[in-house]
Amino acid sequence: MIIKKIVPLLALLFIAYGCKTAGIGSPKTTVTAFIEAARQGDLARVKQYITRSDVSMLEMGESFMAKLDPEGAKGVKDKMLKEFKAKAADAQIDIQDEKIDGDNATVNVAFHFQGRSETKPFSLVKEEGKWKIALLSTGIKNSGANEQEIREGLKNINIDSLKDLMEKGKPAAGGN
Repeated sequence: MIIKKIVPLLALLFIAYGCKTAGIGSPKTTVTAFIEAARQGDLARVKQYITRSDVSMLEMGESFMAKLDPEGAKGVKDKMLKEFKAKAADAQIDIQDEKIDGDNATVNVAFHFQGRSETKPFSLVKEEGKWKIALLSTGIKNSGANEQEIREGLKNINIDSLKDLMEKGKPAAGGN
């Protein structure tokens, strides 16, 4: 009699536990979802898979550029998304191994494009129980630069250099 009452209770507990942990995912599933969102050019979804600090940094940059030149900022963003989607369409991407160390993880991703292959590490951290890509850290690792070099490069950025960048990103008159 007691067993008949305990079995459904245990089943309910297992289902509840499965639902709770299903939202956490793994570093590999986070990277896979991030890459798929990026391939589709879906910036809103991309932001779901990166750290809060990276989302803030992206939004601050978007806001700053939009204040300088709204049309130029939109042109740069549209051009970058279009170019990324075009390149990503022909690329084959293989999510390889993951290494978890507490609340930090690394996922190696192999990119195959135009006969070349390259493996890049993605850095992830756990935020509020979910794996998020540390975009800035990943970018620094994959660029071969170090944080000090990045900081030095940022010192050379000024309003005029940002305006020049936006001008280059604007579509040509009557073109794409």
